[in-house]
Amino acid sequence: MKIGKWWHSVEGTLEKRDERIECDLCPRKCRMKEGDRGFCFVRKIQNGKMVLDTYGKSTGFCIDPIEKKPLHHFYPGTSVLSFGTAGCNLGCQFCQNWDISKSREVAKLSSFAAPETIAKAARELGCRSVAFTYNDPVIWAEYAIDTAIACHDLGIQTVAVTAGYIQPEARVEFFQHIDAANVDLKAFTEEFYQRITYSHLAPVLDTLRYVKRETNVWLEITNLIIPDSNDSADELKRLCEFVAEELGTDTPIHFSAFHPDFRMQDKPNTPVESLILAHEIAKQAGLRYPYIGNVHDASRGSTYCYQCQHCLIERDWYELRAYLLIADRCSHCGAQQSGRFDAKPGTWGRKRQPVNLNSFRPTNIQPAIHQLSLPVGEELSQPSLQPSPSPISSQSHSSEDPVSISEPVKLPMLQLDELTDAQKQQIHRASQLAIIAATIGRPLSSDWTQLLGDLAGKYVFGLFTTLTRAKQLRGCCGFLGRPTPLAEAILQSAARTAKDDVRMVAISPAEVRYLELDVSLLGTPVVLNMPPTERANGVQIGKHGLRITRGNQAGLLLPSVATDHDWDAKDFLRAVCRKAGLPEASWQDATATVEIFDGAVISGAIELESIPSDMPVVLPPGTIQKLQKLRQVATNNLIALTQGGTPSYVALDAMDGNVNGMVLTLRNAETSQPLANWIHTSLRPGFPLQNTLLELCKNAADTLLRTRFEKNLNIELEITVLYDPIHHGIIQSDDWEGDGLRETFAQCDLEGVKADNRAIVSLLGDRCSVVFDAAKSVHQLVQEAALPLRSRKNPIAIFSMQCMSTTSSLMASNAPIAVDRRENRQAAVAGTFYPATRSERMSLIDRFRSNPTATPRRLLGLMTPHAGFPFSGAVATKVWEQAELPETLLMIGPKHTPHGSDWAVSPAPSWELPDGDAWMANLDLASAIVEGVEGMQFDLTAHLAEHGIEVQLPVLEALIGNSLRPRITAAVVRGASWDEIRTLSQQLAAVLRKLPELPLLVISSDMNHYQPDPETRRRDELALKAMESCDPYHLLETCRAHHISMCGVVPTAIIMQTLHELGKSFAIERIAYETSADRGSDPGRVVGYAGVCFTEK
Repeated sequence: MKIGKWWHSVEGTLEKRDERIECDLCPRKCRMKEGDRGFCFVRKIQNGKMVLDTYGKSTGFCIDPIEKKPLHHFYPGTSVLSFGTAGCNLGCQFCQNWDISKSREVAKLSSFAAPETIAKAARELGCRSVAFTYNDPVIWAEYAIDTAIACHDLGIQTVAVTAGYIQPEARVEFFQHIDAANVDLKAFTEEFYQRITYSHLAPVLDTLRYVKRETNVWLEITNLIIPDSNDSADELKRLCEFVAEELGTDTPIHFSAFHPDFRMQDKPNTPVESLILAHEIAKQAGLRYPYIGNVHDASRGSTYCYQCQHCLIERDWYELRAYLLIADRCSHCGAQQSGRFDAKPGTWGRKRQPVNLNSFRPTNIQPAIHQLSLPVGEELSQPSLQPSPSPISSQSHSSEDPVSISEPVKLPMLQLDELTDAQKQQIHRASQLAIIAATIGRPLSSDWTQLLGDLAGKYVFGLFTTLTRAKQLRGCCGFLGRPTPLAEAILQSAARTAKDDVRMVAISPAEVRYLELDVSLLGTPVVLNMPPTERANGVQIGKHGLRITRGNQAGLLLPSVATDHDWDAKDFLRAVCRKAGLPEASWQDATATVEIFDGAVISGAIELESIPSDMPVVLPPGTIQKLQKLRQVATNNLIALTQGGTPSYVALDAMDGNVNGMVLTLRNAETSQPLANWIHTSLRPGFPLQNTLLELCKNAADTLLRTRFEKNLNIELEITVLYDPIHHGIIQSDDWEGDGLRETFAQCDLEGVKADNRAIVSLLGDRCSVVFDAAKSVHQLVQEAALPLRSRKNPIAIFSMQCMSTTSSLMASNAPIAVDRRENRQAAVAGTFYPATRSERMSLIDRFRSNPTATPRRLLGLMTPHAGFPFSGAVATKVWEQAELPETLLMIGPKHTPHGSDWAVSPAPSWELPDGDAWMANLDLASAIVEGVEGMQFDLTAHLAEHGIEVQLPVLEALIGNSLRPRITAAVVRGASWDEIRTLSQQLAAVLRKLPELPLLVISSDMNHYQPDPETRRRDELALKAMESCDPYHLLETCRAHHISMCGVVPTAIIMQTLHELGKSFAIERIAYETSADRGSDPGRVVGYAGVCFTEK
C-alpha cells in the first residue's frame, strides 16, 4: 500500500465524514469518502488520504516477444517481461482481459513484487524491456513509475500498454518514465466511447497528441475492430486521417481482430475482410506502417519500406523471418525508417515463458536450503537461474516470510544405476509410443502406463527425449532440475520433442519409421564446488552431463554429447560454454556456476511394431481443382494489379489454409520457359495460402511493371503448394565430386522419398531452392536443388515436402547468380551519406581536417568508419591523414545488403563519384584474389548498393587533390567462421606475397551500434583493447561475448590474420574515436566510430 499522488480534498478538509476527496489521475475524477474505492477499484480513501492498495501486488509475470504488445518498431525480436495488477478505469463491455481488469480479488490474483525485484528479474532473464500491461498502468501509475525508475537504473527499457485515459497533470510525470507506449484507440466516435467503454474520446486523443508531440516516447496505436460497432469505412477513414495529420504518417497502427468476450458475446469474430479493409484505408491515408493483428497474416504483419516497398521485417505471428534493415535504414534504397532499432534484431521468437519472481527476490527471505531433507544418496545443487527443486512433497507457501519445513516427505527416486535391461526396454518402448501419439495427434491407450509397471511412479530429476536421423538432430526436448514421476516426464518430453522443438521442423508421420530415439534419464544436478580452473577434474566423460549458468545465459549438454564427439573434459566444458553463448573459457570464471549430473541413456530405433497400421498421412489443403481455381484468381489479380485495378482479397471455393511453402511462377506460354519465380517458405509454423499468394502477386506485378518484356508476350501463371515438411539431413562439402553429388551421403537420409509426390527443398541461410519432377530420380532432384546454394564449405539443409502444383515440374531458386561484368560502379549513396557536388565535399572535408600539414607515413593498414559524413567524416578524415598511399588500396568491408554473393570482389573497372573524377580499379589484383582465395567471386551486384567502400572515396578525393591517385581493389564479406577466416587469410597472404609492393590494407567498419552513449563507449573500449592484443580470434570472441555490434569485425579479423600470415609484426595505434552523440545525434541511441592505424614494429 502506498499513499497516492494526484488528489485533493473537495472542501479542503476531512473533518466531516460526508466530505470527499477527488482523484485527479484520470478524467473520471472520482469523488470518494472515507472507505470508498474509485471506479478503478485500486484507489481508495483511508485515514483521510487516497492510497493505492495494490502497490507491489502483481500478476501474470511472463516473458513475451515485444511484437505481442504490439510494438513492431521498438527493438524488434527482443523479449519483454510483462506484468499487470487488477482493476481498470474504463468499463469496456468487450474487455479481453476482464478476469484481471474487472477483478475485485486482488489478493488471490497477485503476489508481492518490489520494483527492484522486477528490474533485477528483467536484467537476469535477458529482457530488453519491461511492459506494464494486462490492465491499464495509469491506475497504478505510482507503482509503474517506481518500477520504471528501477528498470532504468539497470538499463532496462519500459513499455506502457494503455488506453490513454489520463489527466494532463498526471500524464507528464507518468510518460516521463516510459520509453514506448501502445495506446489503445478503441474507436473514433464519442458515442462508442460513452456507450461501450463508459468513458470519453477527447482525453484519449489529447494523450496521443501529447505523447507524440511533447515526449520522446516511441508511440504505436492499436484499434480493435468490432463488427457493426466501430468498423465502418467512414469511421476508419477518419481515424486514419487523424493519425496521419495529428500524429504523423510514421506512427504504426495495428488493426486487431475482436473475439466475443465478457459482456459482448453477441458479436461475431471480426472478419478478415474487415481487417484488410482497415489496412487498405490506412495505406490510402498515407500511413506508412499499418499492421493486422490477432489473425495469421504474415504479409500484413510485416514491415515494408515506405519508399521502395521492399519487405524489411518479415513476421510470422510474433516471429521474425527476415530482417533487412541496416541500422534504421532500408537495405534496398537507404530510406530511414521510424522506430527504435538495434544493429541486429532480437532472437526471442514467438514463445511465451511464465516467470516465478520468487527466484529473484533477496535471498534472505527464501526458505533456508539446509532445512530441506533429501533422499539418501541425492544431493541438491546450488541455484543457477533459480534454486534446483528438492525431491520433497510439502505444503506450498505464497508468503515472502521465511518458512520452515519440519517433516518433508521423501519421494521415491528412480535409481539410474540399478536399471535392468528389461526396464530400459520398457522405458524406451513407452517413449516410442508417446512420440508416435504426439506426432499423429492421437491419445495413448489407457493401459500405456502399464508398460512401465512400478517405474511409472518413480521420480527423475530430469528427462530428455532425442530424435535423430542420419546423425542429424530432429528434435530434443526435456527438463532438468525438478523431480517428476517417470510417466509424466516421458509424456511431457515426448510431446515437446515431436511437435514443439522450435529449432526443428515438427515430426511428420511419414518419417517416424526412419528415426532413432534416445531417452536420457538425468540425476540430481550438483555444483562443481572447486577452484574454477580445476573444474575439468570433476567431469567424467560418459557419466556426466554439464550445465553452465552465468548471468542470464545458460547452456546444457547431455552426457552422450561428449562421447559422440570424442571430447575430453575440457572440450566438453568449452562446448557447453558455446551452447550458452559464452566465451569458451567461461567455465574457468568464478562468476559462472557449473553443474554436473549423472545420466542413463537408452538408445534404439523406433520399432515397426510400435507404429500403427493405420498411420495417417498429412492431407493437402484442397484438391487440384481448387488449386486450379486459385490459379485463375491469381491470374486475374495479376492483371488487375498491373493495370491499376483492385485485386480480389478472398477467393471462395478455392484452395486455402496453412501451408509451408509456395512458389509463384511466370512463364512464357508459347515456349513454356520460366520467366521468374517467387518463393515463400515457413517450415514452422506455416503461413496462410491465399493471403501470401496475393503478396507474391503484388511482387510479380511490380516486377512486370519495371521490366521491359516484348509486346504481346503471352505470360502464364503457375502455383506450387508445399506442405508436410521433413528434414532429411545435410549435404556437406565432402558429398560433392566436381559439380555433381556422390551417390550416397554421410548425413542425409532420403529413404521413403518419392519423386512423384514430394518436392526437394534446399536451404542455406536465407537462400532456398525448390525442385520437383516425377520423371527424375530423387538423387537428381537433390543435386539440382543443392547446386545453386553451393557456397564454400557451408552445409546445405535438405528437406522434402508434399507437393501439389499446376505445372508438371519446377526448378526455382532465390540464390544469387554472381555477375562478372566489367561495368563502372556508379555512386549509390551520394546526396545521402555525403554531398553530391565536389565543391561541397571538399569544403566539408576541409572542416574535418585536424592537421593539414601532417606528414603521412607508411602503414600496413588502417580501419576507418563508414557512416554518413556528418557523423563519422571527422574520424575518417583524421585516420586517412596518417597514411602514405601506395599504388594500390585493398579495401575490405562488411556486406550490409542481401544482394549478390557473400564474398564478393568488385569487377568494376572504375568507381564513379558525381561531379568528380573516377577512381580506377586494380583488376589484376582483383583477379588474383578471385583465383587464389576459395569462395571469393567477382560480383557486380554485391557492390551496387554497398556504402562502406564508396564513402571513403570523397575523403581521399579531398586529401589527395591533384596528386597521383592509387588504384583500388574492393571486396565485401558477409559472415565467416574462424576456420574460414584463417583459410581465407592464408590464401590472401599467398596472393599478396607475389606483389612487388604490399597494398595498404583498409578496413571499413563502424563500432557498436544503437546503445546509449556510455554503453557504446564501454563496449567499443572492450573491442579496441581486443584489437590492440593483435589477436583476431580474441577480437571475435570479445565482440560475441559482449554483444558488440561492430559491423566490420570479420573484415578486421581477416586483415589482422593476413598480416600474421605475411609474417608482419604490427601494433594497433588509435587515432580518433567519437560517437554520433558527439555530432549532435540522440545520446540514447548512438554509433561508435574509431580510426585505427596498423603500424609495423
